[in-house]
Amino acid sequence: MRQGEVCQLRANDVDLKEASVYVRQGKTNYATRHIPLTQRAAEVLSQRLNKARSEWLFPCPYDLTRPVAEVRKAHEAALRRSGITPPSGFTTYGTRLSLEWPWWESTSPH
Repeated sequence: MRQGEVCQLRANDVDLKEASVYVRQGKTNYATRHIPLTQRAAEVLSQRLNKARSEWLFPCPYDLTRPVAEVRKAHEAALRRSGITPPSGFTTYGTRLSLEWPWWESTSPH
């Protein structure tokens, strides 16, 4: 999933019984889709849903009526607090590709 798609998730886009999330819209014409969840992802989202104070799965910290706009600043702050130094050139966007690639290869019809 793209970061923007994750930021736009609403609580009712998560189906824990079917272990999937529904992406309503995104960057391409093929963005609308159901994405299967791993057991761990379902557990994390279940906890998040239990604590939800907004229709958004990831609400803006300053306005609960809107979704969070981007994650870069939050990611950088988390790295500072944790003391982790990522490799040079590391981006949060790059993790999307590296995490999805093994799945994509295993589901490719070719």
